[in-house]
Amino acid sequence: MGLSDLLADEIMAVHSANKGSKIPVAKKIISTALGQKGYADLSEILEMTNKENIGKSTVYTAKSEMGLGSETVGFTNKKTYWYTHTDNDKQLVEYLRRSASSTG
Repeated sequence: MGLSDLLADEIMAVHSANKGSKIPVAKKIISTALGQKGYADLSEILEMTNKENIGKSTVYTAKSEMGLGSETVGFTNKKTYWYTHTDNDKQLVEYLRRSASSTG
């Protein structure tokens, strides 16, 4: 805090570099959560990344860089899933929707 000889862009670059250092860790956690199924509940991903002190914006940046899809299913008990894109995206989304409707 206080005065600095750095320009605003330079300060933001330092902030981004610090934030960026956690992106690889976030990607590894997300990959682990996706596992062989290829999809995971977002709340579980956020719980795992929170344990590593990784903020939501870093997690979402990692998701974007990984090119993952997302789908929110359910009505009263909404859940959001992140998934790896495959040729079977439509089938996966339908499976997630059916699962959500059968559980409430």
